[in-house]
Amino acid sequence: MKYLKFFGEARDEMMKVVWPNRPTLIKTTRAVFIFFLALTALLGVLNFSFSELISAILRS
Repeated sequence: MKYLKFFGEARDEMMKVVWPNRPTLIKTTRAVFIFFLALTALLGVLNFSFSELISAILRS
């Protein structure tokens, strides 16, 4: 019985959510994707730089 109450309340809460329209959804998805690519590139550059630095230190 608790499960039915829980799912009923969850459904009621989902009905209260204000869902974004399509243009807003596309705009925010694009922003998140661009941020993800930029952060991935930054971390890749940092990883490469630090691995080269450590390799140079260990070689000498």
